[in-house]
Amino acid sequence: MGAPQKAHGEAWKDPPYCRDESDMDDSDDDTSDGDGKLVLAKWTSLIRHIINVHRHPDPLHPACEHGNVPDRLWLEEGTETFRKLEAILMAPNLLRDIPFLSPKEQTFGLESFHAVLIHFAPKSSKFQYDGMLARTYIAALHYNQNAGRDVLLDEDGSPKFYQRCSKAQKRWTLAPVKESVTY
Repeated sequence: MGAPQKAHGEAWKDPPYCRDESDMDDSDDDTSDGDGKLVLAKWTSLIRHIINVHRHPDPLHPACEHGNVPDRLWLEEGTETFRKLEAILMAPNLLRDIPFLSPKEQTFGLESFHAVLIHFAPKSSKFQYDGMLARTYIAALHYNQNAGRDVLLDEDGSPKFYQRCSKAQKRWTLAPVKESVTY
């Protein structure tokens, strides 16, 4: 399957200004150290960044951190495309949630819950609504019972860790070894 086609049969190419925004979007929560106000300041700076304005009125994030940017196509303020993107990026419901984004290092608990849910309700199996609901409840109860387990200690009293490989980020991290689960 080839690249998506434009209406006139021309191959679609991503506009150059779209490539860095996804990278910048990913870095917003990485460089904020969990500070929700700073995450929001960086998010709201995106609307200025896409029109090639890299100084911002918010004192928490007064300028973009990327350094010099090569010449490229930028959106122009006031165009229909800009207004549509601004409506999406600056939607009040979205802006209300942005400060609560979790840093990537804090999603382990959610990933653990999803693993427990898949254990009790595998994707490869079909369940009726009541069966799926019951399995979801069981997974939630199991996770809540075991989420706060203590970290195991070595003979010298220091916490035990094991190495985990993140396929998405292609890096190794340390995770604590916890007590066995209760059933």
